Amino acid sequence: MEMETELKKTFADLEYFSTTADLWTAQNKSFLGITVHWINPVTLHRQKAAIACRRFRGRHTYDAIAAEIEQIHSSFALCDKITATVTDNGPNFVKAFRMFQADDEADNDVDKDKVIFTELHEVLRDDSERVKDMTLVDLNQLCTRLDIRCITEREYQFLKEYCKVLKPVCEDDCFYGTLQPTLEILMAKILALKDGLSPMMANLPDLIVQAIKTWFSSILDSDEALLAAVTLPKFKLRWLRDEKRKDNIKIILAAQCRALTIEIPQKEPLQSPESKDHENDFFAFAEEENTHDEQAITVDMEICEYLKSADMGNFPSIFKIFLKANTATPSSALVERLFSIGSLILTPKRNRLTDQRFEKLLLLRYNRYFENKT
Repeated sequence: MEMETELKKTFADLEYFSTTADLWTAQNKSFLGITVHWINPVTLHRQKAAIACRRFRGRHTYDAIAAEIEQIHSSFALCDKITATVTDNGPNFVKAFRMFQADDEADNDVDKDKVIFTELHEVLRDDSERVKDMTLVDLNQLCTRLDIRCITEREYQFLKEYCKVLKPVCEDDCFYGTLQPTLEILMAKILALKDGLSPMMANLPDLIVQAIKTWFSSILDSDEALLAAVTLPKFKLRWLRDEKRKDNIKIILAAQCRALTIEIPQKEPLQSPESKDHENDFFAFAEEENTHDEQAITVDMEICEYLKSADMGNFPSIFKIFLKANTATPSSALVERLFSIGSLILTPKRNRLTDQRFEKLLLLRYNRYFENKT
């Protein structure tokens, strides 16, 4: 209860949040896990907390998922503050976020086998022993000891080149604004490897780039992703090579800045002697409104100065857009970590834990509540 109270106080003082959500099955039970993420407006560090790992009974239909997610968001007063909820591409979650469209797939198709993903960061990290770092002789000696088939020279070359091409795919947790520049640079780097590959792997870079364009088409064409990238000081417009795209994002950014309502104290204008007799003047004309033009000049100047500056501390409009656009996480991997901790708590020897006690133990451990109190 203390942890929930502290989280709710934190949430009340901030404006933008994102969540990740997914379903997890263990010990013949299903659970809906949700983590919430936000940016500290002072330090600009990303922060997170788990708010639910709730028992999910019945079939995993889209309407039941949507209702449960909304209920959890409402219990923490987050509904009006969430910029995005990031999930995997499961058909039941996709359907839940399509506003219950009737032409979607039938519910019978949602209970497919769950795909198991491998953490590429763990496989390709520099401090671990990797097969490609071993010589072919040492590798085959190991295979002989394990009584398995030895690897051919062609297979060994395939492994080395495969790891070389896929290594740039590894990306740590970061701002949403890093996603689009990462995809653009990743595709360019992968295509640049084509010249050094053997004929058997020459087509792999093109296949990977095409897969990236297919899976991330909504991100590559997203104005929100563009805004998230350009409001990150380390990116701005540097990663864009096309001048037309640069001009387009400036227009989008200017439109977003004008849409913001930032209260600025207005000074009362001084009246000229002629204006005092305005009501009695036969030739009295309404004053022309220059507010729109002045606002446009102010926004254009702010954007121009921001693009030249090293930070965004003096640009309130840009800063607000940054917080809103970058609150979302690039992937839903963070909620998977919640389930990884859950598997350490809900073990076969503790399968008689009540659902409520299990959730409380998991949330306290994920949020490191006891560590923060010491």
